[in-house]
Amino acid sequence: MIKKKLAHEIRELSLNAISELSKILYISEGQCLDEEYELVKKGVGLSIGRIQTGLLDLMNSYYSEEDDLKE
Repeated sequence: MIKKKLAHEIRELSLNAISELSKILYISEGQCLDEEYELVKKGVGLSIGRIQTGLLDLMNSYYSEEDDLKE
């Protein structure tokens, strides 16, 4: 099992990566054709989804108290 400190660091870096990916949408909007923007948006969305399911969900399954999105 991944140690809690490492899980926390992976979680923080994953959230930072999602934030950086989201910036791609912000800088791309209105700067390219709609069709191109949709491709960029899809790429960003797929990437964020992989981070969520491949890293964040895994870390949260080990240490659910780290999941600040839980109710």
